[in-house]
Amino acid sequence: MKNIFRFLMAAVIFFGAVSCAKEDISSSLAGGEVEVTFTANLPELGTRAYGNAEHINILHYNVYQHGQEDQLKISGVCTENNGGKFIINIPMIKGMKYDIVFWAQNKDCGYYNLVGKELTINYNGAVANDENRDAFLATLTDFDPSSAAHPYIVELKRPFAQLNVATSDYNTVKNNGIYLTKVDDVNENIDNITSDLKITTQVDTKFNLFTNEVADGSVKQTVTFAPSKMPCALGETLNNYAGYTYLSMNYIFVLSEKESVDVEYNFTGNRATDNFKFPFTKVVIPSVPLKRNYRTNILGKLLTQAADFEVVLEKEFEGTKEVAIWDGVATEEPVINGNIYEVYNAAQLAHIANLVNGTLTREAVAANDLAGKTVKLMNDIYLANEEWTPIGNIQPHHFKGTFDGNGKTIYGLKVTEHNGAHPKGLIGIVSGNPTVKNLTIDGATVAMKNDHTGDFYAAGLIGTFYGNLTVEGVTVKNSTFVGNNKVAGLLAHDGVCSSLKINNCHILNCNISSANLTDGGNVGGLLGLFQGAANGEFKITNSSVKNSTIVGINSSNNGKRANGEFVACVSSKENQTLVIENCEVEGNDFTQTIDGSAPVTYVGPYDNLFVGGERNGYEELPGSVVIDALPYPHTKVATWAEFDAAITNNKSYLILTADISTDASYTITKNVTVDLNGKTLAINNATSCIYTGVDNKNTTGPNVTFKNGNINCIVYGLSGNLTLTDIVFGGTIGYVKAYQGVISTKYANLLAERCDMASVKASAPESRPRALCTEAKSSGYIKLIDCNFPSASDGTGLLVKQKLLRTYINPLSGSAVLEITNCKFGVAANIDLGASYVWSNMNLTGCKGGFTFTISRKSTSYTDEEKAFMQTVKANNTGDVRLDWTDVQKMYVY
Repeated sequence: MKNIFRFLMAAVIFFGAVSCAKEDISSSLAGGEVEVTFTANLPELGTRAYGNAEHINILHYNVYQHGQEDQLKISGVCTENNGGKFIINIPMIKGMKYDIVFWAQNKDCGYYNLVGKELTINYNGAVANDENRDAFLATLTDFDPSSAAHPYIVELKRPFAQLNVATSDYNTVKNNGIYLTKVDDVNENIDNITSDLKITTQVDTKFNLFTNEVADGSVKQTVTFAPSKMPCALGETLNNYAGYTYLSMNYIFVLSEKESVDVEYNFTGNRATDNFKFPFTKVVIPSVPLKRNYRTNILGKLLTQAADFEVVLEKEFEGTKEVAIWDGVATEEPVINGNIYEVYNAAQLAHIANLVNGTLTREAVAANDLAGKTVKLMNDIYLANEEWTPIGNIQPHHFKGTFDGNGKTIYGLKVTEHNGAHPKGLIGIVSGNPTVKNLTIDGATVAMKNDHTGDFYAAGLIGTFYGNLTVEGVTVKNSTFVGNNKVAGLLAHDGVCSSLKINNCHILNCNISSANLTDGGNVGGLLGLFQGAANGEFKITNSSVKNSTIVGINSSNNGKRANGEFVACVSSKENQTLVIENCEVEGNDFTQTIDGSAPVTYVGPYDNLFVGGERNGYEELPGSVVIDALPYPHTKVATWAEFDAAITNNKSYLILTADISTDASYTITKNVTVDLNGKTLAINNATSCIYTGVDNKNTTGPNVTFKNGNINCIVYGLSGNLTLTDIVFGGTIGYVKAYQGVISTKYANLLAERCDMASVKASAPESRPRALCTEAKSSGYIKLIDCNFPSASDGTGLLVKQKLLRTYINPLSGSAVLEITNCKFGVAANIDLGASYVWSNMNLTGCKGGFTFTISRKSTSYTDEEKAFMQTVKANNTGDVRLDWTDVQKMYVY
């Protein structure tokens, strides 16, 4: 049967409700009107009492001038139902465009209130099995009456999913004298069975029908439909499902195109003859998929065995789409189309797992890692909370192909069995060049049982990953993950991957925790333990963790464990950087406990943070994590006191937010990077220094870096590694001993890049002031790149004594590396080469100025190779190159 509603629309200049009869108002339009006939069609309808739309007897319509949704022009209703047609005559103005909303319902239901473009739904007193909640919606935007077809066809569709429940065990309860009847059936000595429905996912109550979004003023509530009689007559079966008795029907408003809800049904009944109460076990079904204008049918032995059910998503009157329920055992070959394995149901996905794991029962089927192949989901997959064996469950069986979710959802993933292996998730282990993309995991449980022993890494997507992994467009929501070590919503454990790229991945409404209270930890919202290989590319972009609970364990048995709201733990390696860009955490409950007791806070750089920290026992390497172009963690300082406190408390990356200064020399003996951020660090005493390290040639540290700003004092590297990048030296320098430089080093290695001393002034200069002075280098390195070391003036504008601000490197011997590239020198740089120095360890290229090499042996001992090398230095630089040896006091100029 087809019901047709015909609408003849009226002019926007008429601001009242328009009757169903045609109005003669053409005189007010001055000949600019055009009459448009709208034919609004409901879809083809069946004959069943539920869902045939026979009760629809009122049409609401609201009309706006296009683009002016805040100004309602016409609000009207029509209740004259003439053979299933509503006819409204409204002339519309030529050349204007309109936005129109149509809403059809039963006029007595009282559940819906349409005001302008906003629909409010009333769930108070909601009753199950109420057909009056059915309604239909259509919207038109940018409608031009001048170019519209006559009549203009409008397709009305339900904004609801119809959720049906049917059981195949009706005869079992019937044989016990308990019957299901409709309220108007007459059946002696038979009482009715009733049902209610509870939707545990909170729903909104107010919506904008044009934008399909929640409207201002909406409230969230958990909806329970009160018990009511069964929807169909005694013994009647659900349409198209022979043998299934129809128990319950409800309409659920679906805001998005598709979503899932947790549902709970309760059925009650009795036998009138002996007053025997028959309490049926309630049916709880998580993550039931709903879709607008679709039927979702829940089928099973619901009255006698609550766990045996099937969920079918059936499109309203346009065929059937089934989401098959898996029994935890069945397998079925997927459709193989070239290199693509097309997966249509859970049994076919189980076949993929068995294929990768080498556990197919057929003879002569070896394990297949599917490298170069693609597994592509063709439907949503419902795993029915049956025990799942991860794809790539145990060494050496890894998944190495592409898993394309194709925009589909996997519901009801459950992994709780240990099975002799520890990486747990939809996929256990990946390696090679795997990719996972375009997938949603909804309602998963990956949780360690109390009786398990050994590691159990738990995540929604992948337990352990190697190789070059790419994850794109994966969402994990409404799920629980519990492991004993390395637990996360997306990826649990990095087995040392070569590269990792995560983009547009999201963790929503999940519970993530450790079950091991004595040796647990590495619990993160998105990622657990990261320990990528050196020199790899590792990047997480446009991803989030929201509205989730993350509980990390800090163990007294194994020291502090790293746990993080986004990433739990980074095991740093040299030349390795994890880059995180445009990612966020929001609305989470993140805590750490000690051995499972009350939450604790530790003093240190990695407490309750976005990234949890370093793996216990591994050396911290600054810069191993970069978030939005800044190393993580970092500390902002605005005063010298804050600067001193940060270094004292082992903060590894400081950012100046203001100029800072002190009055006395200051020594740094800990690893730190100071980002001057365009600001100035100064010592107010001209003869005082910033010292790094200690005066001991056997000391290997610290690693100290200054970059991106101004320094107005001497920087003296005593030991370790001193790095100066993009530094402008200034202020007044007072030299207190011979051979002291604006940059000085003793046993420290030095790297200076893009440093400039043009603004330095000298005060009461010592007889031999220097721009750069290094001492006693027999190993390690001195590297000067793109630096400017000019002559400098004193405070009166005169040149300093001897008119020199020289670069002095003294002495070099043994295996020390000297690299000077693209530097500018105001006067000759003095480079002292020891008798045993290996000249091939020196590279002098692209520099301007003069270079005097002081050689501590006679010229007669120079080899041809050394002489040729000096000629190369001359050829590769601009200026004089001189050789000077002290015993003869003679200089050669090349």
